Amino acid sequence: MAGLVYQLKSIWRDKFCMLSFLLPIAAAAAVQFAGVMDFSAQGRIQSGMEGTKQVQAAGLLPAVIVLIAMFMGCTFNAVNMIAEKENGVDLINRILPMTRRQYISQKIFVGFVCGSLSAVITACICFRMDWKRMLLLLVLILLSAAASALIGLLIGRVSDNIMTGVVLIKTVMLVFLAVPLVKYLMGLNKVFSVFSQLVPSTAAFEGMLGLVSKAAPAPAGQVCILTAHCIGWHEMESGALKMSVNFNELQ
Repeated sequence: MAGLVYQLKSIWRDKFCMLSFLLPIAAAAAVQFAGVMDFSAQGRIQSGMEGTKQVQAAGLLPAVIVLIAMFMGCTFNAVNMIAEKENGVDLINRILPMTRRQYISQKIFVGFVCGSLSAVITACICFRMDWKRMLLLLVLILLSAAASALIGLLIGRVSDNIMTGVVLIKTVMLVFLAVPLVKYLMGLNKVFSVFSQLVPSTAAFEGMLGLVSKAAPAPAGQVCILTAHCIGWHEMESGALKMSVNFNELQ
């Protein structure tokens, strides 16, 4: 418990992490206050998987903002771990009475909680749904935040300094935004559609638009894809953890 409290304090003191947490919330509030979005017209948005795609900027904008919030957990973990390396805290963590797996679990938990909370607040500002669809959106948010936290953990592990970390984070975030938007706006071919599902934000974006459209079915397929992403990234992280432990034992 003490370790989790320390991790939360570390996040709170990190300006980059706090900015990542508040940015989507502030963007959603600002756009709503400016009257750019008509939240009562969400039912006009069509699912990215069906029909003629009549793109309405007023409808896509809230979905994009929530999508950004869904994957902010990636920034929390990556930046926090890199800051610990640069400040020498990582060396202290190695001699604390705490296993490497406990440390990683704490990082995943903090990134998951912060990313989920930011996305939930942003979604409440952006969308007006009945409670059933809001619960389904919550499932999408939780799965996306879990995948994001795991990806951020890997970025933090391979980054030795803040410049490398920022480049990797920006690249990942650009891919997370570009792939689902390009697929939705341009359609492209079936091959691209299949490969686009390798990016977890695609399923999250399509599931979210499906919930916004009252005529769309429940996003069961997107939930399954995001669940597979969480399992896959968790296995990758477990493999990386085992390799690092074995390497330290050799030293």
